Amino acid sequence: MTTESSTKKEILKLEATKEALLSEDDILWDEVNAAERDLVYLRRALETSQKG
Repeated sequence: MTTESSTKKEILKLEATKEALLSEDDILWDEVNAAERDLVYLRRALETSQKG
């Protein structure tokens, strides 16, 4: 598995986790924010690797 494909897989996993957290009755905002932070980082890393 390439780094790019594993990064894409991790992005999909984090997006699913974030959606699951947001669908809860009692939203854990710290967890949602952490997932969003990681998503931003991974998307930037993926974009940079695709350019370079």
